[in-house]
Amino acid sequence: MLYDILSDIVDQYNHIAHDLYERLWKHSQNRAGNQSDPEPHKRMIQCAKNISPENSLGVMRTFALALNLINAFEVHHRVRN
Repeated sequence: MLYDILSDIVDQYNHIAHDLYERLWKHSQNRAGNQSDPEPHKRMIQCAKNISPENSLGVMRTFALALNLINAFEVHHRVRN
């Protein structure tokens, strides 16, 4: 749910950063799922190399917010348990 909310907000304000974030996120998920396959990592690197300076800030902010949301959820879950 938190991922969907963040994704919708970023998409409204910066569609390019949203698309780049989604691509990098998918590559990282594919890499995490099969670490012996070098292709997702190569695609992630190539995607990152192609990000313009103007769009890099939006992508970095999106990742920072996503990781902060994940951390907040984990803390809330631990406290709840």
